[in-house]
Amino acid sequence: MCEYSGRSYEVFVNKMLQSCCSLTATHVQCYCDRRAVTLQCGLQ
Repeated sequence: MCEYSGRSYEVFVNKMLQSCCSLTATHVQCYCDRRAVTLQCGLQ
């Protein structure tokens, strides 16, 4: 998903983070490499 850029990318990531948080109620970390956006949710 790293081909996304600017606001479109930000909106995409924000939606993913919101979905993750709503499902897990945990801390969220999101990072992007050259291949994909990886979303990690874990307890803090």
